Amino acid sequence: MTYVVIGGSAGLGRRISERIAAQGGRLVVASRDPRDGVAQASDLSLRYGTSARAVAIDLASPKPDFAALDTGIDQDELIEAIVITAAEVSNRDVFPLENAGAGAMLRGNFLSIALCIDHLLPRLRAGSAIVGLGSVAAFRGRSRNVVYAASKRALASLFESLDHELSARGIRVQFYHVGYLDTNMSFGRRLRLPAASADRLARKIVRNLTKPSGQFYYPQYWRLARPLLQAVPSRLWRRWRE
Repeated sequence: MTYVVIGGSAGLGRRISERIAAQGGRLVVASRDPRDGVAQASDLSLRYGTSARAVAIDLASPKPDFAALDTGIDQDELIEAIVITAAEVSNRDVFPLENAGAGAMLRGNFLSIALCIDHLLPRLRAGSAIVGLGSVAAFRGRSRNVVYAASKRALASLFESLDHELSARGIRVQFYHVGYLDTNMSFGRRLRLPAASADRLARKIVRNLTKPSGQFYYPQYWRLARPLLQAVPSRLWRRWRE
């Protein structure tokens, strides 16, 4: 069986790829920059003696090449799990929106992910898993990270729908609501809370690949914090966000 990690050459995706390879899993590492993907795949193949292949795909592109994924998967090969960690962020994600950047975030965080899953769906079987990464930024509306938060909320809804649709086929759908991580996305930023360990989250995701469908929170305290945040009246929420 093959594992497809989209966004697998950097940050959390890189750590997940390493853990899957360490367990002997065959990998397709999809990344925006083919140089990163090739270097990552070569390193994993050498270190762990497994098959790791690199594929270039840019989910933020107006026309991402989903067919490129097929070049990394043998014709008769089934997919054990699709893990999608790729994400688009921008420091200009405020109103008025910068149209090109907003479009890239919508595609990279939602639309292209939906189309990518649809493209790979025929390769899945009963027991396969689809894993998506959301953000705690999507719990409430925001004055900053507007498109990012909205696209992540849409992604959470998509994965909930996928769970309903695919459960009859035995395909497991897992979705993670994630806080700040100690990756390059949070480097140098002033954070309200400490950045959590991406290594620990990678271990959790790989460990849970054989578990049933569900929603997960990381760090775990966000499971309790979510209903509390959503219960705050909008007037008070706006004042606190200011």
